[in-house]
Amino acid sequence: LINGRTATSAFPSTHPALWKYVQLSALVFGATALATASLSYVPYPVKIVFKSAKLIPTMLVATVINQQKYDTWDYASASLLVIGAAGFAYDAGKTGDANSGAGYGIALLTVSIFCDALVPNVQQRLMGGSNEVSAAQLMVNLNSVGFGFVLAW
Repeated sequence: LINGRTATSAFPSTHPALWKYVQLSALVFGATALATASLSYVPYPVKIVFKSAKLIPTMLVATVINQQKYDTWDYASASLLVIGAAGFAYDAGKTGDANSGAGYGIALLTVSIFCDALVPNVQQRLMGGSNEVSAAQLMVNLNSVGFGFVLAW
């Protein structure tokens, strides 16, 4: 651990504080599990390109949650990236079987991207709120909660 004593000293001690980490852990799990599940329906390159387009949802969530501002060039650049990803994914289900489920795979990736978009914004909020925690404390808390779920499973 990095500076073990201070990293573990901020572990949430109340249910509302712990609930924030449970939600964050669920978002991380959702982003990973849904992206992995999408591989049953779309090829791996589609997943990679699609996940690289998570910039716009991340920007939108940052604007809504953290009141962060972006200029027109930022949105234009991000839009071009998403258009490129959409063009790449458009041919995902046309490589043989008509019932390959590429639309379902892309839907899974879309939800995964929105989970991914929420993660850094929720983390930023946790690090900047009234109960400020450092990045190391945040990671220890998040990984501890996630590990607890793995043990419970």
